[in-house]
Amino acid sequence: MTRLPIPGQRLPDAPARDHFHAVVVNNKLYLASGRRSRFGGSGGTIGDTEAVVDVYDFATGQWLSGNNLPDNIPTQRGGASVAVLGAEIIVIGGEKTTESLLKTEALNPSTGTWRTLANLNVTGRHGTQAVVYNNDIYLPAGAKTAGGNEILPTENYLEAFSFDGPPTTPPANSGLISLEAECATVGSGWTVGSDNTASGGAYVVFSNGTTYSPPADIPANRVRFSFNASAAGSYNLFARVKAPTSSDDSFYFRVNGGSWLAWSSGIKIGNSFQWNRFGTLLNLVSGNNTLDIAYREDGLQLDKIILNTQNQTPANFGEAASNCSGTPSNQAPVAVAQASPNAGVAPLTVNLNGSQSSDDKGIVSYQWTWTENGVAKSASGVNPSITLPAGTFTISLQVTDAEGLSDTETVSISVNQPSSGSGLISLEAECATVGSGWTVGSDNTASGGAYVVFSNGTTYSPP
Repeated sequence: MTRLPIPGQRLPDAPARDHFHAVVVNNKLYLASGRRSRFGGSGGTIGDTEAVVDVYDFATGQWLSGNNLPDNIPTQRGGASVAVLGAEIIVIGGEKTTESLLKTEALNPSTGTWRTLANLNVTGRHGTQAVVYNNDIYLPAGAKTAGGNEILPTENYLEAFSFDGPPTTPPANSGLISLEAECATVGSGWTVGSDNTASGGAYVVFSNGTTYSPPADIPANRVRFSFNASAAGSYNLFARVKAPTSSDDSFYFRVNGGSWLAWSSGIKIGNSFQWNRFGTLLNLVSGNNTLDIAYREDGLQLDKIILNTQNQTPANFGEAASNCSGTPSNQAPVAVAQASPNAGVAPLTVNLNGSQSSDDKGIVSYQWTWTENGVAKSASGVNPSITLPAGTFTISLQVTDAEGLSDTETVSISVNQPSSGSGLISLEAECATVGSGWTVGSDNTASGGAYVVFSNGTTYSPP
C-alpha cells in the first residue's frame, strides 16, 4: 500500500517487492532492484529478485506499465544501494546468492536503457544506502555476505565524471549541444587566446579582475552562447577549462537570463584543458536558449561547453561545435595603461607601459594623450618615456587592432612642486649650452629622453 501524508488519501497499490530503495527523477518514482521475499521460493528467501523497474508518475497518479516502463535491470539483486547522479539512476551492489555483489549499473530514465559501470573497488556489499556529496557517491557500512551482518568500512565509489564502461543498451546521443567559447559573443573584457591543445585551437580568458559577487551585467563582462535545444529538459553542463591555480578556478554562469550561479568548487586544477561537470542539472526550453559566462577569477581559460542529457563526460575535444560557422569575428582589443612612477616631484620622468594590453589578432597602434597647462600632448609606442611638470595628469592610452577596433584606458599621475628653500636645483644636460665637441643622444631611460656625450678625445688635464 502506498499512502500520502494526508489522512485517508491513498495512491494505487505498488507492485509487490521488498528490500529496495526508491528514487525520484523528473516527478516520477523509480523502483529498481529488490525482491519478493518468501520461504520456499526459487533460490530460497533471497532468491526471488525482481527484474522489472516499476515507475509511478506523480502527474497522472498511476503506475506505468507495458512499453512505458524502462528496460529490465540487467543484474537482478535485492538490498542494493541506489542514488541519482546527474541524469542517471545508479544501482550499486546488493545480494542475490551467497556473496554480495560488486556490480554497478546505471539507468537513463530518458531513454529507459541501462549501462554497466565500474565494479566496487573493495568488496561487494548490501544492506546500506548510497549518499551523493560533491559529485561523489559514498557507501557507508553494509554487509559482505548475503544475509550476513559484517559491518564494512565506508567506500567512496566514483566521481560522476569518471564513470566508465560500455552501455548494456547503447543510449542514443540525443540532446547534445556543443559550443566553442571563441565562437560565442565574447565581451571586450575577455581575450581570445591561441593554444593547439584547445578545441579549435582557441580559448577565452578574462584579462584582469576578480569578484566574489556577480560582476556588473554588461556585455564586456560576459561570454554569451546562443543555441537551439531540440527538446526541453534537464541537461548536464560540462566545461572544458584550464585552471592553472586555485586562484583562477571559478566563474559565474546563468541560463536564459536567470539568476547567476557560481561554479566555485570542483573544477580540476592543472596546466592542461580538462572536462568538468557542474553538480546540478540545468533546465533548457525547447528552441532558443542562452548561456552566459561571467568572470569570477581572472586566469581561467574557457575552451568549450557541452550540454547533454546522458551524463556522459566528453572525450578529448568532445563533439564538433554547432556555433562556429566560420572564422570567429574580430574582437575589440583591451587597453591596460600603466605608469611608473605615478607620483613624484617636478620635473618627473615617467615611463608609460601599455604592454599588458591584449587583442585576439594583435595591436597595431598605442597612442598616449594628455594635457599640460592647457596644451595637448601625445606620445606613441608601447613604452614611451615622458617628463611632466607640476600638476595632476590623466593620461589616456588608446590601443587599436588591425581591423580598426579600439579600446581606451587612463592612468593618473600626480607631480608636486619642489619644496621652496630646499636648495634643490634640477638641470637637464641637453638643455644647457652644448659645445660643438659634444653630441646630444637619445635614450628613453634618460631624464627627458636625452643626454650629452663628448664625441672624441681624452685628456687628463683641463682641455
